[in-house]
Amino acid sequence: MNNNLNNFAQTILDKNLWWRVEASMPFTDFSFSPALKAKFQLSPDDKESFVNKILPDSQQTFETNLQQMLSTKTFRKRFIAGFSVNNHQFWIMNELHQQEENGKEYIYAVCIDITEMHEISEQLASSHSKIMVEKLKIQEQQSQSEKKIIADQYNKQTQFLAMLSHEFRSPLQGVTSIIGVIKSKIRAGQDVSEELKIINLTIEQINFLINDILTYSQTQSEQLQINPVSFSIVELADYVSHLTKSIANEKGIYVKVQVETEREYFYGDLVRISQILINLIVNAIKFTKEGGVTVSLEENKNRLELVVTDSGEGIREEKLSYIFQPFSQISSKVGAQYTGSGLGLTIVKTLVDLLGGSIKVESEEKIGTAFIVSLPILKRDKVDDAFTFKLEDSDDQKIIEKPKLSPWCKVLIADDSVINRKVLRLFLEDAGCQVDEAEDGLQAIEIYKQKKYEYVFLDIQMPKLNGLQVCKKIRKHEDKKAKKAKKTNLKGVFALTAAHTVEELKSLGGEVDKSIFTEWIEKPISEDKVLSGLKNHVCKDTNGMSAKVDSKSEEKEVVESVFSGVSDALKPLIPCFLETVVNEYEAIVDSFLANDEERFKRTVHFLKGEIMLFNLKDLIVLIKKIESADFKKDQKKLSKLLYFLNVNLKKLR
Repeated sequence: MNNNLNNFAQTILDKNLWWRVEASMPFTDFSFSPALKAKFQLSPDDKESFVNKILPDSQQTFETNLQQMLSTKTFRKRFIAGFSVNNHQFWIMNELHQQEENGKEYIYAVCIDITEMHEISEQLASSHSKIMVEKLKIQEQQSQSEKKIIADQYNKQTQFLAMLSHEFRSPLQGVTSIIGVIKSKIRAGQDVSEELKIINLTIEQINFLINDILTYSQTQSEQLQINPVSFSIVELADYVSHLTKSIANEKGIYVKVQVETEREYFYGDLVRISQILINLIVNAIKFTKEGGVTVSLEENKNRLELVVTDSGEGIREEKLSYIFQPFSQISSKVGAQYTGSGLGLTIVKTLVDLLGGSIKVESEEKIGTAFIVSLPILKRDKVDDAFTFKLEDSDDQKIIEKPKLSPWCKVLIADDSVINRKVLRLFLEDAGCQVDEAEDGLQAIEIYKQKKYEYVFLDIQMPKLNGLQVCKKIRKHEDKKAKKAKKTNLKGVFALTAAHTVEELKSLGGEVDKSIFTEWIEKPISEDKVLSGLKNHVCKDTNGMSAKVDSKSEEKEVVESVFSGVSDALKPLIPCFLETVVNEYEAIVDSFLANDEERFKRTVHFLKGEIMLFNLKDLIVLIKKIESADFKKDQKKLSKLLYFLNVNLKKLR
């Protein structure tokens, strides 16, 4: 029995893979199982050949693990090593153990051949690497494609911005030059009507460009909305004809707009339809050298067809596929004279899609092009009362009837645009008003509470407080005065807005109550719009009751209240004083800003003498504070005092 067990144990020992080495350095005296000798083709006497068959990449691992086993006396340790036998690689899992025999210590390893598993692992790793490489290639291709798209878009937008710079700078520089010509002609007493027409034409062209840019921006941020109203097709035709004829006249061609519908009134988004027509007409004018542009507004069942035909050079067939892409410019000797934004047709296509319509192009080289837009639209019996077209009269001889205002009529205008304020001030002062200005909503409220104003003009979009908020505060302030039985001077509050619909106003934020304003005036501001608004409300107070205005008695009342301490002998000099006081104040401010202390003190002293002459007590106290202040050390104090001086001097005017 024992012999059988010994034989069985020996058989197991011979057929399994193992090796053994004495636990001392250097590790050279190896012994092996017959199975390992056969697999690695080891000779019985060549004990070092085992080590020589270890792959170079595994030699460090092999030696390191033996050294650790020797130094730490670890019970068991595993590592993988590769061996090369006749150009064939074997991978062996070695499990190390400690053994003592006849007083000697040995390290022995029970081995498992994992060559097949290792090859599978290598194949999996290789496949994974290939997959990763393929993914990286695909990602790189996508990245390159995206880079190209971004680069193309960047180049297009760079060209677009360069074009915008040119399109804005060129006409503005031209306007600057024309203004110089106008000044020279006015000094020479010559007519400047032609130069003014050129400026007006330039501004119209810039407006077209700005409208294109704003609409395109809205399409990119998905803010475009449909705002349908009922409108007159005849008025629409007149409107687009009026807005485009100046550009056509500049090129010496015509624009003819025809209405071919049975019914005059329709229901749709009038602003967008107008924009589609104007862009198509301007585009047609751009590529037409001789002849002109014909526009036909036709009714076809429940659709409105807009057909814009030109006698231009036509579009080549291969170019038709991308004419609606943004920033695209079709090369043209004729079109180069009027470059445009490259957005017109893109906007047209976007708006047509937004309105649920369709657009097609028919073109033949050297003959012309036709754009046919078909829009679903409803019929109406009349136009909305809330909407009417406002066309500016182009007649230079037009006379605007000015309202009869009191010479002491006080008006406050609030707008963050300096130009808008200056233009509005010119219109109002020409009508006899005394005008104060505010550059934001908060300042408007502060100034309003200091005086009694009859009319207020508020820009809807202002910093700090918008026009709607300011109007509400003004109404609230007047309501408080009414409760205290104080008389109100306020006769009207007018809104100035670039938005054309309630929906556009709502997009600015918050609900819109148009009823709090006396009237809404759409920009661009014109003298006709401003004075017409005043004319409608000049004889009404805030409760709608007629107000009797006696300008002479009112003027007398103001003079007596402000100049109550002036002797009768000096009263005839009051108008002269009121004229010079403005110049004196401006001279003081100029010398202060120029840091000219000597001129500053001299001018202040001179103004003080005039104020004391007329016994204006409040101003005397203020001017003395200014005169006694240290010019170098009290700069902030002087700045505030000059502000209050200006406020008080305005009360005299």
